Amino acid sequence: MSYAIKSRRAERKQDPSSQRMYYGLMLKEDSDAALLRIFECFLEAAPQQVLQTSLLFRAYDDFAVHQILSICSSVVGMGWCLAAYQRAVRFAQQDKSNMNWYGTILQTLWHFFVSLSRVISLSTIAYLYPHWTVLACAIHILVMSTWLLMVDRSPFCAHNKIAEIAFSFALGGVYLFTYILPIEVCNKGEEIAVSFKKNEEMTEFDS
Repeated sequence: MSYAIKSRRAERKQDPSSQRMYYGLMLKEDSDAALLRIFECFLEAAPQQVLQTSLLFRAYDDFAVHQILSICSSVVGMGWCLAAYQRAVRFAQQDKSNMNWYGTILQTLWHFFVSLSRVISLSTIAYLYPHWTVLACAIHILVMSTWLLMVDRSPFCAHNKIAEIAFSFALGGVYLFTYILPIEVCNKGEEIAVSFKKNEEMTEFDS
């Protein structure tokens, strides 16, 4: 919000260079917040939905309609969270067109059905083999985190080894339900920085 206010103030002062800089920082902040919402959604809400659905399978005679609605609403939230992240990333990337609301709705539906299938699949396996499910998920997170650190190592949090490992494990946990391209997470800030330089060069050339 502060960057948006500063960008508007720069527009009123007819300072296009500062306006572009603050606008780009606002887009980066929005995309970072969307990424944090994904971590919160898939590391907190998604495991809870798997647990709740597996418990619902065990007590299917006593289930209530509000439980089904609660699970569905949470999965819809997961789909919207991913669609909002993709929308924020597209706004921050200079070489791609912005996503309109029709695309956002289609992205939400797509991610909704993908997340719903993952939740139902994991819940069914957890209902049948609870201990093996925990072990398989732990192995999956460990393998994906190792792969991110060794093969697809991202420069995000590269200045701090502990933060880099934590980020890889967080993505490994998210990969239980969906896949996020690490290059999108890492390159959006670099693209904004390149855009700042280009805009400043164009402003100096025009002046």
